[in-house]
Order: sequence, then structure tokens, then C-alpha cells
Amino acid sequence: MESRLEYLVTLHALERDLPPPGSMTLILDAGGGPGRYTIALAERSYCMTLLDLSPGNIALARERVAEAAPQIAGCVEEICEGSFTDLSGFEDARFDAVLCLGGAFSHAVDAAARAQALVEMRRVARPGAPLFVSGINLIGLIRSTVRQPSLWAEYFPASYEAFLQSRNPGEGRWPVWRQLLLATCDHPNIVGVSASLLAVARSHS
Repeated sequence: MESRLEYLVTLHALERDLPPPGSMTLILDAGGGPGRYTIALAERSYCMTLLDLSPGNIALARERVAEAAPQIAGCVEEICEGSFTDLSGFEDARFDAVLCLGGAFSHAVDAAARAQALVEMRRVARPGAPLFVSGINLIGLIRSTVRQPSLWAEYFPASYEAFLQSRNPGEGRWPVWRQLLLATCDHPNIVGVSASLLAVARSHS
């Protein structure tokens, strides 16, 4: 369920802060894994480049893109293996936006590696381009770890559990929760206990 909510909020931020889509709008999905956001943005007519360190993720991303509709697959310019700490395969100021989503940034456990990744992402972003970087929130992670599943039955009715497990966004109270979530996702109290954090910045001119 948490991954579904993270995906919803992330798409909300992307739709809010990305430049308008088009065949000339180039986006780098750095650490893009199996291509979840690459495909979602290709569906919106963004021209995507996906980079990931895992050969398995690269293979899965290529498979998913190949299975997508031709107009979506046609918007994926490149899928390549590599680390977001070394983007030397891309020239300066190439992309209209740079993404590092799904907590991939937290996989760079060394502070110097994280700093180098940010330098590289800024380098390949055009002046004024948005950069989206998400990471795991330590406090949120601790909260999730110590949560006791046995308390669910005491505090939440069975209908609530069924609602959480529902995969149909139009079912039950999901539209209300979705509206509340997007309206409060930037509030400091909500951010502080979230399982992951998303930072949105812009490259300097």
C-alpha cells in the first residue's frame, strides 16, 4: 500500500513541476529500475532515457517497454546500464528534467557518492530544469519497522483493511483519501512520518 501511495504522490509532483510534455522534452530517469516512471511519463509523451545499475532491472525495463503500445515505446529514447554517480555518458545540459525516484538515491550509502550523484544530475540538467530526488525517510522507516500488525484489528474495522487491500482506485473511499493525501503531502507533519521523502529543486542557470 505504501508503494501505491508513494507512486501517487510522486506522479502528482511530476505533473505539477515538469515542463510541458512533447517529443523534444528530454527526461533522464536515473536509477529508474524496471521503468515504472519511464513508462508512465512516456505515456504522457515525454521523451525518456532510463539508466540503472542493475542488469536485471535493465532487462525488465526493456521487456516492459517492448510490450507497451508503439506510441509509448517510441517515446523511450534509450535504456542503458550505469550508475547515477557517473553520468559521463551524457553531455552537459542535455535533459529538461532529471529524476532519481523510488528511493534509489538511498542506495548510495556513502556521503561522497551522494554528493557526486547530485553534481552529475545537476551537470546533465539544462539551466532551470527540475530535479526530482527521493530517498527513504529514516524516521518513517523506523515507524514502519516497529509497527505492530496485531493492533490493526483493535483500531481499524475489517472494512478498513479491505479498503487498504483494494486495487480499484474508484472503489470505496479511495477518491476521498486521494484528495486528502494530495492536499496534505507537502505539510511538515505528514512529511516527517512518511516512509520516503521527495525533494524537487531546479538547476541553476
